[in-house]
Amino acid sequence: MITNAKIVSIQTKPEDYHQSQFERCTPGYVMSSSDLREFAICPARYKAGVEEDTESSSMVFGSLLDCMLLTPSQLESRFAVQPETYTDSKGVVKPFTRQSKTCKEWIEAQKGKTITLILSGDKVEDAKIAVDRMVNDEIINSFINQSDVQVYISALWEDEDTGLKVPLKSLIDLLPREDSEYSSCIADLKTTRDASTMEFNRSIFKFGYHIQAAFYFDIVNAIKNDRDTFCFIVQENKPPFQPGKRILHIDFLEMGRKEYQASLANYCKCLKSGFFPSYDDTDEAVQGWSTCYPEPWMEGKTLFGVKYIFG
Repeated sequence: MITNAKIVSIQTKPEDYHQSQFERCTPGYVMSSSDLREFAICPARYKAGVEEDTESSSMVFGSLLDCMLLTPSQLESRFAVQPETYTDSKGVVKPFTRQSKTCKEWIEAQKGKTITLILSGDKVEDAKIAVDRMVNDEIINSFINQSDVQVYISALWEDEDTGLKVPLKSLIDLLPREDSEYSSCIADLKTTRDASTMEFNRSIFKFGYHIQAAFYFDIVNAIKNDRDTFCFIVQENKPPFQPGKRILHIDFLEMGRKEYQASLANYCKCLKSGFFPSYDDTDEAVQGWSTCYPEPWMEGKTLFGVKYIFG
């Protein structure tokens, strides 16, 4: 169960949230929702140190949008706009390239920032348009204005089977204040290729957003049990940057709760035993080999089943 939940900070800087005094997979390491989801995929891979690609185009855009919309005062310290050109030692203006010594020196100078590069100034302009779309939505704008943002909450997981206590943390995008009309809600901001209800439903499951939501939901309610609705504020990451508003159904929350609690229970077993299973350490594996089966939807379908007319 989750205990000792408390708010650490509001408008939290990423470097403050992500810093850790302990090595991954040691008793003092603080587990987050993303840690639990990565651990659940493969404990051995997680222990070895799998990391997200934080410089991918979609990740950069999502982080930039979050910052511009929720904590604009942090923009200068977190982001750098890559110049389109540079001047070489002979005074010739050339397109910016990572092969140039001058450009490499510029890149090195940005290392203190959380995200060192934004691919181009166009990315910033896109994010500004996206923020305007959000702000011009009356409900979204009202929700944001009535919320504390980037709320860092710490807690403990007390595991019944092993007796271990695992420190937890969460970073809530939007936590409406108690005197607001959304006081029963928690919200997370997501960017996506397709914000339609059907496609975002699939994204929830594919990326484990329901696991993250249940984890956040239970940590917040461990402070004061007064939240009953989890919301996603969604925005497409391509023009025209259409926003959407979603409420997570209780069935999705229950699914996510079972997932994160099972992951925490398994994590505690790993900590206590010192053994972190790999992909093929399962009951289904035969002498260390796992079998690949066709899924039902694959039946009757082929990659090369097109009937061509020859001659």
